[in-house]
Amino acid sequence: MAGGAGTPTASCRVTGLVQNPSLSETVTVRLAWRGLDATGSAVAIASARIPWLRPGERRPFVSSAFVTADTGRVVPSCEAIPHLERVEIIAEPMPTPGG
Repeated sequence: MAGGAGTPTASCRVTGLVQNPSLSETVTVRLAWRGLDATGSAVAIASARIPWLRPGERRPFVSSAFVTADTGRVVPSCEAIPHLERVEIIAEPMPTPGG
């Protein structure tokens, strides 16, 4: 997938643009990020699902809110996660209609 790196927003979400490089296959893309604190410890997670991305299509996305890895609570301040690491990018082929 092209793109998908994303950038943090003020509301502790990741936004970006993802592109399906295939010219023949529709896919659903799953992305996930780990938020790291200043020491490099994982403190939060967020994800995005982009369904039915047609061949060659580019589409913007907004992730879920970052939640803490230990309690599942929404991270109250993006300042707590100064570093992002994308930990998953999966493109699942979708069935062909009528096939």
